[in-house]
Amino acid sequence: MSLSCPRCRVNLREIAVGEVRVDLCPECDGAWYDGDELERLLEAPYAVLAASELAVGLVRDVAPPDDQGPPLPCPRCQGPMQRRAFLDGCPVVVDGCAAHGVWL
Repeated sequence: MSLSCPRCRVNLREIAVGEVRVDLCPECDGAWYDGDELERLLEAPYAVLAASELAVGLVRDVAPPDDQGPPLPCPRCQGPMQRRAFLDGCPVVVDGCAAHGVWL
């Protein structure tokens, strides 16, 4: 099943970053992380991340948590995702679906 970007509505393409498969938007460089994929990538060596296609998206500016706008749809179930800090006290903001994963 092909997933669509919740921002651009274009088809996401799957890329490999080390042992993790991530769905990447070719337009906005956003990425969909199923389940624990983001946590697994955070444990990857820096060289693996820096050499990947994710590098552009990981260094771009992210929206502040109070920038609500309309909720983005989950690429898996199309339900509305919740915008939140990835971890308490962390400046990284994600849109998350409790059942499926996070959009960054």
